[in-house]
Amino acid sequence: MASARPLRELGFQLFDLLPDAILAVDRQGVIQYANRQAGRLFGQEPATLVSLPVEALIPAHLRERHIAHRAKNILSVVQAMVQQTKASSCEEYVSLLSQRIRSLSASYDLLVKNKWQNVSLTELVHAQLAHFSDLLDGRIAMRGPELRITSAAAQAIGMALHELSTNAAKYGALSTDAGHVDIVWRLERSSAGRHRFTMEWSEKGGPTVVAPMQRGFGWSVLYQLTKIALGADVTLEYAPTGVVWRLGCPADRVCENEAPQQQS
Repeated sequence: MASARPLRELGFQLFDLLPDAILAVDRQGVIQYANRQAGRLFGQEPATLVSLPVEALIPAHLRERHIAHRAKNILSVVQAMVQQTKASSCEEYVSLLSQRIRSLSASYDLLVKNKWQNVSLTELVHAQLAHFSDLLDGRIAMRGPELRITSAAAQAIGMALHELSTNAAKYGALSTDAGHVDIVWRLERSSAGRHRFTMEWSEKGGPTVVAPMQRGFGWSVLYQLTKIALGADVTLEYAPTGVVWRLGCPADRVCENEAPQQQS
């Protein structure tokens, strides 16, 4: 059986015969291969393109437009936070808004670190629950494959985790010494052969849960934002034994690569 390396080199030789420009890019967005036509298209020798970030090939005015678009998206989220955060005093309002902005910042720190792609879902969960680090792997249990998720998924899921953890600390399982939180995510294959991403946050051992009388920004994030951003089916259950939030959507709305990475 032929080894993978000669087959790969043969593939690259065939790419050189094609009339189209072809680039091979790794998960970090770094160019690993460029055929001759790509070199002609960008006015460089193919070898000089290798190891460049693919964004370097995008004209500056388009990169600036892309950055402006991201900035507008961030400001839209912050504007919604400002308008929809409810509190009984100015001090409480400032505190709630500051916490939400810090949560958003934690997600964006990961996105910038990963060049706006391939964010580790495990890292995202840890970042959003950093203030409960002493409870992780104890009263807060996480289970799921190592997945790399899109920037849209990182923003939506990150904000949802913040709202859930804040609510749990104030009123739910993390407001007592006996409560527990389970965070589980998985990829499931449907009968049609497609992968579906599911995530669940479930609490137990806390005070008896009473459904809130009003819907605020937290409900909008947990139900509406995730539903719109990810095309997800979302349920938020205020069971007497503990809050349960479930999300399910096509895997390609969340995962950069649908296949989970192997654990070493």
